[in-house]
Amino acid sequence: MQTENRQDFVRKNLSTHKSAKDKFKPTFCGKEFYIEHQNDFTIIQKNIHNLSQKNCVIIWTIALCCLRRKHDWFAGLRKNARTCHIQNKNNPLDLSMHALFKDLNISWPQKLDRLITFDSFISNITIKAIPESALSGLFHFYTDDYNLSVLNYEPKPFEILNYQLSNQRILTFENDYTQWPEKKYGERDVLSFLLHDFIHAEHFFSDPIKRDGQLSFYFFIEKILCHKILDHLLLNTQFLKQFSYLISDMNSHVLHLIKTLKAIIDEQNESGDCWLKICQLGTSDELTAALGRINSISFSDTDTNVILANFQSKASTKVGV
Repeated sequence: MQTENRQDFVRKNLSTHKSAKDKFKPTFCGKEFYIEHQNDFTIIQKNIHNLSQKNCVIIWTIALCCLRRKHDWFAGLRKNARTCHIQNKNNPLDLSMHALFKDLNISWPQKLDRLITFDSFISNITIKAIPESALSGLFHFYTDDYNLSVLNYEPKPFEILNYQLSNQRILTFENDYTQWPEKKYGERDVLSFLLHDFIHAEHFFSDPIKRDGQLSFYFFIEKILCHKILDHLLLNTQFLKQFSYLISDMNSHVLHLIKTLKAIIDEQNESGDCWLKICQLGTSDELTAALGRINSISFSDTDTNVILANFQSKASTKVGV
């Protein structure tokens, strides 16, 4: 009896230790995960083959997250369910998550109603090791609050810029699961990259003021590119890499984005003519002067206010750019 208790204690602590180390990171699921679950993937596909592309991506994301921890995926119910702005109330997704999980041999928590609707599931459930921002992005994709386009490839930075200029973000989802064991996006596996896209969508759409600032920055970048001011710098591999990250994968405050643009231009030992030409694209002398002082010791709170007044206006009006 003592031996059995000791073994149970060891197993419990090993499980706790494993859970503590299970965090969202670039390599979230190893190659073996995608090999091991190929039969499960076939089951999922059979259950969702008649759904829209959007709903297929949503179900795939949830199922993959839970397959990672088939017997202890459940992290509890949210204290405050996501209920605002649900646009699918008249056309809810008619899918039994309990039935799907049963087919996949994924454990179902006793405290969770087997008859729970999909709307309630996606509004209330939390999943172990999945960031809240990813789950929020997933939910708002389902409710159509977030304008996301699904691609089966990783778009290039300038393609992402064009999507963002249309107030959209991207989800990369390769629907051929036989490719998943070998599929990598940089360091990220399929699920990691998908969650990464949902996190970026959440950061982009969740704060309207910050989003408008980013959109105005993207319009400013478009104007800079149209005037071919950076053409010679884009021939430099290092600058192109930094610039590509800035316009495609960087969710940040507009002032930080502008400061970063100035910094990566300065790294190329430019004489200043390049940044002067950029500053002159401002729509007023006041904005041109404020941009000219950015990243310098003379840059003031007044300059910050001038830039924000122009770049945090409604982006659809393209004020200040």
